[in-house]
Amino acid sequence: MKDYYNILGVAPDCPQADIKKAYRQLALQHHPDKNQGNKNSEEHFKLIAEAYVILSDPAARNEYDYSRGVKSTYRGRGNTSGKPSPIQYLLQIKAIKNRVLTNGGHVKQGELYTIIFNLLSDDNITHLLAERDITTNNLIVDEVLTCCIFLNADTKEKVYEKLKKLAVHYSGFGAKLAALEKQPDQPLSPEGKTVTHTDSPLPLTTKLVFLVFVLLFILILVVYK
Repeated sequence: MKDYYNILGVAPDCPQADIKKAYRQLALQHHPDKNQGNKNSEEHFKLIAEAYVILSDPAARNEYDYSRGVKSTYRGRGNTSGKPSPIQYLLQIKAIKNRVLTNGGHVKQGELYTIIFNLLSDDNITHLLAERDITTNNLIVDEVLTCCIFLNADTKEKVYEKLKKLAVHYSGFGAKLAALEKQPDQPLSPEGKTVTHTDSPLPLTTKLVFLVFVLLFILILVVYK
């Protein structure tokens, strides 16, 4: 799980005012308008915004601290629907993504698909949209898209259709999805694990080195004959 306090450069027990101050300073420093073409700065700006979304809301911050084991008590938002908050959905999908990545991508794609598909049920999406937390919903979409890398084409398409409903206020979603759809699928084993091919052709440099060694060997034979 990402350390949002470290990203903003504040202490875990700092007051809310320090979080707001740190965010403003870092956002100004790394804003895309000031760093056009700098991909590292753009990615860091996204991390800063993500950290601020979580830590600037006292209830969301408590959920985050509780999930990290920093707080021993949990204070929910107390919404009348009885459903988890958007932040809780975000933390859940983050936990799923981190588990996949720490396992080197070797996951049973059928199980991963089922978990994501259930998380994005029509009922849950309706609830998330009703909460009107656009920033958090967009972060959920990004996390799910990362998980989709490990799904096959058929299951990806089903998840993408779900995400399109949740991403109604995500201006860059269409372009991001189009870029992902152009990428070739990862081959999967019958157990649902990614397969790495080792029978690719040898690089040209390897062939040339081998040829040089052969020629030297022949030359040595001729000289000492």
